[in-house]
Amino acid sequence: MAAAFGFLLNPRRVVRAFRAAKGQQTLYRLGLPYEEVLAMPIEEVRERLGLRTGGIP
Repeated sequence: MAAAFGFLLNPRRVVRAFRAAKGQQTLYRLGLPYEEVLAMPIEEVRERLGLRTGGIP
């Protein structure tokens, strides 16, 4: 619902966000326990997700 509303307000931005997210991993797919992820340093989480140090462009 929120994506549809965002698409009505700013379609270019929503399309650009979907394109940027295509092929990215999520923490859900890693199958790690919640407590383990909370204990990890952010650099390790970024590395496991394949993110750059500066974040998503």
